[in-house]
This record gives sequence, structure tokens and C-alpha cells, in this order.
Amino acid sequence: MSPSKAVSCSTPISAARDARLRRDAKAAIIERRTPLLTHPTSERPVALGLTGMARALDEQCRADATFHALCFEDRLGLLVDREAAERNTKRLTAQLKFAALRHAACVEE
Repeated sequence: MSPSKAVSCSTPISAARDARLRRDAKAAIIERRTPLLTHPTSERPVALGLTGMARALDEQCRADATFHALCFEDRLGLLVDREAAERNTKRLTAQLKFAALRHAACVEE
């Protein structure tokens, strides 16, 4: 036997089986639309103080196919926008609370 020839230890049957297993594993990964562990993923933003982002993530996960068609950057942008909007609302609510206005005014007046 010459040293330049590589010796293959696999038989055509085992090579075909390995190819089939790789193909099936790839198909299973592609078909999976939701992550396996969604609970820790949704708890982490709450632990970091990002409650708006956590709520938006839960809404996106529960939505039918509305958000699944969007790319990662678009979905992340929606989460960040939601967090910014909730923080702004919270800040304005606190400012109105501590403003000690004499009259309860609304926009229409």
C-alpha cells in the first residue's frame, strides 16, 4: 500500500447514514421557529431593568406570524423602541406627579 493513498475507514453505508443524520439535524434546526428556552430569555431583561423590552418580547413570541417575517435587526429595533417609549412614559408620569399642579388639566382645555 502506498503512503500517498488515503485509507477511508467508513463504508458507503455508514457514509450515507452520516450524511442522512447531518441532513436531518440541519432540517430540524431550520424548522425550529422558537428557541428552546424562552423563559430565561424573557426573564433576563426584567432582571436588567428592561421591563418594556421583556413585555415586547413576550408579545412578539405570542403573535401569530406578524413578527416572524421580520429580520433580526427589525425585531430588535422594535424591542428597543418599546423600551425607550416605556421609559419616556414612566419619566413623564413621574414629572407630572411631582409637579404639584393646582388644577387637573387635560389637553382639550
